[in-house]
Amino acid sequence: MTMRLTRKQLLLARLETTYGVAPALDVNQAMLVHNLSFKGAGSSMLSRPRAYPDFQVSSMGVAPSPQSLSFDVEAAGSGAQGTQPLWGRFMRACGMGEFVPDDSSYVDYYPLSPPFPSSISQKFNWDGTAHLLTGSRGNVTFSAEAGKEPLFSFAFTALYNAPTDTALLDVTDRLNDFLDPETVSDNQTAFALFGKQAPLSALTFDLNNTSSFRDKPNLASVDITDRPQPNGKATVEASQVADVDWFSLYKAKTLGALQFAHGRTKGNKIAIGSPYVQLGEPNYTNVNGVLHVELPLYFIRASNDRELRIRVY
Repeated sequence: MTMRLTRKQLLLARLETTYGVAPALDVNQAMLVHNLSFKGAGSSMLSRPRAYPDFQVSSMGVAPSPQSLSFDVEAAGSGAQGTQPLWGRFMRACGMGEFVPDDSSYVDYYPLSPPFPSSISQKFNWDGTAHLLTGSRGNVTFSAEAGKEPLFSFAFTALYNAPTDTALLDVTDRLNDFLDPETVSDNQTAFALFGKQAPLSALTFDLNNTSSFRDKPNLASVDITDRPQPNGKATVEASQVADVDWFSLYKAKTLGALQFAHGRTKGNKIAIGSPYVQLGEPNYTNVNGVLHVELPLYFIRASNDRELRIRVY
């Protein structure tokens, strides 16, 4: 028996032309991810409480099951303005639209309403065993913390395919195409909430998609069936009330803009913005001995569903 090693992992991913049908997946579809978690058959066992004249137990049934895959991607650009980042395909499989203006100065991702046009096939190879995940759709979250590199985190549900023994590909050159992100800092990052440039310790958002797996006669699919409330949280240093009164803004149900811009080099900049954010109840917290305020954020509907925008430029 050949020993297989935990650290030897490779993910290939490509958008599907036909739902559930895997396109060609080769070296050019290699993706640089980390913190990868895979569940190959998230099925439930079906008990069979048959009547026997003794204490015998029947074998269990197995319900139709999806596969699941989650991982982090560093929030970096593509290297050129107007060029889709390599992780953009994951955004599209999370119910996000993609827009490039005529002057190719940036690429935007923003939430869509159904029908969702995009799905993705992914092949996860764990040291020689390949798991093909077709019809994948899912959810994305974002996290940025001062002194660390910002991350997009993706969680996908997919149709089941039997694993195969497949040799790992040499994808070194391809993975070198991924840019390194900058760390979140005063020099690299700008932040404003309700027009206030509060010192930021951490920012998160969750698109909050609901993905449903359905397997019945004449249908096998994973669909995004809801997006109840995109939300997030900003942790900022506590200020004097005269500077900004977060509690009164919360009580008054005031709507304001969120602006987060990261990176200083063209082609490797990321911006996250929302025209209408509502605050949840502020809460004091301690960050390294400095008083901070945690501000729950609720992204409110804007025109064309664009309550949230991710820009790469």
